[in-house]
Amino acid sequence: MTLIRRLVGLAADTALGLPLRAGRYDIEPDVAVPMPDGVSLLGNLYRPAGRRGPLPVVLVRLPYGRSGMPGQLFAAPLARRGFQVFLQATRGTFGSGGHFRPFTTEREDGLATVAWLREQPWCDGRVAMTGLSYFGHTQWAVAPYVDPPLQAVDVAVAGAPVPFWRDFVAHSGPGDDFWSVADHGRADFHRMPPVNMVTGWWDVFAAGQLADYSALRAAGVPARIVVGPWLHGEAGELRAIARSDVEFLRHTLSNGPAPSGAPVRVFLQQADTWLEFDHWPPPHAQQLVQHVRAGGALSVDAEDGDVAPSRFTYDPADPTPTVGGPLLQRPGKQADNRSVEDRADVLVFTGPPLPSDLDVVGQVRARVHVRSELEHADVFVRLCDVDPTGASRNVVDGIRRLDPRTVPADDVEVCDDGVLAVDVELYPTAYRVRAGHRLRLQVSGGAFPRYARSLGTAEPFGTATEGRSCRFEVHHDAAHPSRLVLPVVR
Repeated sequence: MTLIRRLVGLAADTALGLPLRAGRYDIEPDVAVPMPDGVSLLGNLYRPAGRRGPLPVVLVRLPYGRSGMPGQLFAAPLARRGFQVFLQATRGTFGSGGHFRPFTTEREDGLATVAWLREQPWCDGRVAMTGLSYFGHTQWAVAPYVDPPLQAVDVAVAGAPVPFWRDFVAHSGPGDDFWSVADHGRADFHRMPPVNMVTGWWDVFAAGQLADYSALRAAGVPARIVVGPWLHGEAGELRAIARSDVEFLRHTLSNGPAPSGAPVRVFLQQADTWLEFDHWPPPHAQQLVQHVRAGGALSVDAEDGDVAPSRFTYDPADPTPTVGGPLLQRPGKQADNRSVEDRADVLVFTGPPLPSDLDVVGQVRARVHVRSELEHADVFVRLCDVDPTGASRNVVDGIRRLDPRTVPADDVEVCDDGVLAVDVELYPTAYRVRAGHRLRLQVSGGAFPRYARSLGTAEPFGTATEGRSCRFEVHHDAAHPSRLVLPVVR
């Protein structure tokens, strides 16, 4: 190992928040792995120096490169700690053959790679996977389908870092089977190996990871998850991934001590503290219901009579903009929403000052009774924290696209008078709303560009030539109790 590599390694460990370690390792570049269709995918093999005989393999499959920064961040820190790592470029990237078509070949290529690794004399048959962002998806594409020697899966997220326009345009309709290869929700989770996950409350994949955690535990799979106050790929999240990887892999591959603490560890925002639970969502959370009322109020008491609905008009030519929220990159997290709340296309309902701190921990939900002028429309709901100065900062939000092909449904009920009772699942959270602050609920027709605009027609969004404004009524009378439901722990 050269002096330069040592120095770079020490710098990487410092950046990732890992204890400094200068373990030596060798790199065998450009190792070709044959795929069933004749294409070869290239990988770099990192092997601890001086180790003899077969070892477990930590497989990392990514489209971002096999050397340079990807190698220093995702392979070398593990190799310095005695792990054998195979860093493979996915199909059509960085020397690997074929064409890069995201999501469509990761299951087949990943399974073929695992099978090939197990045949190598330097692999003892045990294969773990790790990574974040797109190469979190490459893990989910493999883990439910590979044979049980696969004993470890680390950080797992679904999705991609950028939109891939051609496929999205061609397959944008609801229920399109094109995306089924990227959907692990229908997998048999009973076949999964132990899983360790790290995410952030402002990571766009957090809701999916928490849902995966609950499904894994329900299937009897040993699983752990850490959720911090991070945006997707933020430095704090990367450091937590690195530390968690080492601890989890040392236990599963090297008979090290079991990870300490409860399986669920979440950061309580605005309280600067961590909470630990055995399950997610916390089973002891109480449901606090806040009702939408006339005049822009939010109250524990519902209306007891007839009141006129609140109204707004959504215009796709001037769409309601995104302010803050879970995103793949900055700006994200929390932002002052007052500029958006002043718009005519946003309804705002605000509660009284809280007499004491309110800890919202779990899945936030809303039921909004709406009548929309058009069959094609979006209902966007956001919870905000309003401080004594009047600043309104987003906490969680969610959206439901109304489409005659998916209405009615389990989450959209058609009332006798034609009003739709729309259940909107907001992002999960762990957040303290401090005493003296107020809860605020926004209702609007979208949040662009975070979510594609509803154009009000059945035309595919990528080729549509017409946009139609849509008038909304939000009902909140005794027969249509629109409301926000908060999980609260004490």
